[in-house]
Amino acid sequence: MTVNRDSYQVAFSKRLKQTIQAKDMKYLEVANKADVGLNAVSKWANGAALPTVFTFAKLCVAMKLDAHTICALLGVNAK
Repeated sequence: MTVNRDSYQVAFSKRLKQTIQAKDMKYLEVANKADVGLNAVSKWANGAALPTVFTFAKLCVAMKLDAHTICALLGVNAK
């Protein structure tokens, strides 16, 4: 299966924004809790970049995401 990075990046950014809103969080709060810069969170939310795997893990911990939500963020159907 081939994954188009650009379309994945746009889809991830949309899901990330939705998750941040659902958690009633602000980008700055997410950045502080994940120990990343506000600019990084903004780039991810705007589809300009993707986090590394390590940073994605920190993001999930910072936002207290469960396995189902993490799968949804990645665009994976959790069954």
